[in-house]
Amino acid sequence: MEPVHARCSCNAPPVLLRKHSRIGWSVHRATSANDLTEARQGDGQYRGPARPDCARDDCFVIRLVFTLLIAVAAASAAGSPATARDAQAVVNVMLSELGMARPSGCPGRWCACYLDTVLARTGLVPRGSNKARDFANYGAAAAPGAIGSIMVMNHHVGVVVGNCENGQVQIVSGNYSNTVALGCYSPNRAIAWRAPVTH
Repeated sequence: MEPVHARCSCNAPPVLLRKHSRIGWSVHRATSANDLTEARQGDGQYRGPARPDCARDDCFVIRLVFTLLIAVAAASAAGSPATARDAQAVVNVMLSELGMARPSGCPGRWCACYLDTVLARTGLVPRGSNKARDFANYGAAAAPGAIGSIMVMNHHVGVVVGNCENGQVQIVSGNYSNTVALGCYSPNRAIAWRAPVTH
């Protein structure tokens, strides 16, 4: 059996034409290591009765798959929304630290700094800012008042843990009466509701 080599016009994997003594020519995609070695060793000249070209559809599919792979990689690099379990982990850590004072390294207004450290400790992407309102463009959009969502206000930020009376939202946050504590706020005070994101 004598291999003959041809390449698809759209740069798809090499096509091997094999000449069989009894049945004529057969076409094979180069899929194994041996096939690829044969394809590389060939002179690229066609020696058979008809040159195979890849169909336009093959080229389109290859380009489409490549484009989708790039899009998926870009989306994952930007971070994806955290699951409910991740958001609950943030809530659990903050609730376990009720009464805690300002962490070392955080400024006098430390609600954003504290939330950032909790996000990092739970394996989520931190915002990287000590300003509460900077969380307004962090992560992904969240449903207003959803448990585990980040309630962003002009000068304060915290994580929703439930509801209070009169339609208020209960959040856990740092720097509430100078400790990590629970507080009730009107949803109208929010400038954004955000969801944490994973790496």
